Amino acid sequence: MEARVNSTQEAHKDWAAMKDNLEKLERQDLEMVMQTVAMLAQRQAFMECYHGNAEKPVA
Repeated sequence: MEARVNSTQEAHKDWAAMKDNLEKLERQDLEMVMQTVAMLAQRQAFMECYHGNAEKPVA
């Protein structure tokens, strides 16, 4: 019985650790997406200035 209780406690600890790791990865993914969007916005602004039509969106 003792081994079963320890096994269950270990499983709960493992589950909590996996959940924390998943949340960390999700935050990192969100940060990468936000950085990518920022880079694309900078690229878009550069292309608009480079092509001389900053007031019109570049297709």
